[in-house]
Amino acid sequence: MNERQATGGALERIDTTVADNEFIDWKRPLREQPSVLAALDSLPNDIKADLRAEMGDAEIENMTGRQMYLGLSSLQMREYTLENLVSDDAYNKANQLSRDSSVAMAITSAYLDNIGVKGIKVSIAPNTAKPDATFNKIIFNADNVVVVGRNDAADVGVTDTTPGTVRFSVPESE
Repeated sequence: MNERQATGGALERIDTTVADNEFIDWKRPLREQPSVLAALDSLPNDIKADLRAEMGDAEIENMTGRQMYLGLSSLQMREYTLENLVSDDAYNKANQLSRDSSVAMAITSAYLDNIGVKGIKVSIAPNTAKPDATFNKIIFNADNVVVVGRNDAADVGVTDTTPGTVRFSVPESE
């Protein structure tokens, strides 16, 4: 096996326009996430019923963020539940993906973004140097991300950035 060696690259520091309460907390029950639960009130009643059935008749507020997201994705993959509730652009973008599960998750993410749930946050184990919870965050829509610096230099200010797709790149290996 040949080892790939990077010869250089760019690291971009980003910020997000998403408020903390607009993220699904992956591990916490939805009853502890009032903003997310309120956004889910806009789910059509038949989809709410299907989601409860998908999750063993659990009430939506008792589901974790993970259970709700994967339940909606499963419904989309099996029954195409959400695809008529997202824009044509989001639908077409999702259908460029090669796996059915990826398509279902992209459509689920686009739907949730439309109703005000802008991403997922997952707590990672704090280390002894940082006892507070730290989160990995996934943003559903690239327009909610702003580049604020590159390669350890604050060379990009908030006023001269354009929200949009953020790419992290490393040149091809030798």
